[in-house]
Amino acid sequence: MSSVSRKPYTPPTPKKLYNAYSTNGASLQILNNPPPGTLVISGGQTANVLQTILSVTGSGTISYLQVALSNQFASGLNMRCQLTLDGVIVFDSTSANTTTSSQGYLYGMDIIGLTTGSTAGGLNMALEPITFQKSMSIAVCSSWASANSVNAAIIYKTN
Repeated sequence: MSSVSRKPYTPPTPKKLYNAYSTNGASLQILNNPPPGTLVISGGQTANVLQTILSVTGSGTISYLQVALSNQFASGLNMRCQLTLDGVIVFDSTSANTTTSSQGYLYGMDIIGLTTGSTAGGLNMALEPITFQKSMSIAVCSSWASANSVNAAIIYKTN
């Protein structure tokens, strides 16, 4: 009896991610119950200059990505996030300027997945992980040149 060797199915890497923040100028949402993100940009940085916060070589999946301004900012600020999978920029968007100070909340964007209790509907949305074959890179910046400006929560795995 002969055997046929088959490669396991690997979903293709997306060419573009579309959501509420895909268009430049979308308003940031108040994240009432943000996940346990961590400060990813600290120390003096130049406003509006992307900084890579995560770079992965090899294959894997990303199932959650949220970025937010730290909760110590004034009104009139924006933030940008760029996600690159397998060398293709699949998400690159700059938010609208905030119109009020943070008042103890985080203002941010759910790029992959949705935060429970956010003002975007308060849903706990589970999405299929997004696959990458060669590499993944996440870069962020804000219009605030400060010691503490961007938090991120990321769930990913490598193969």
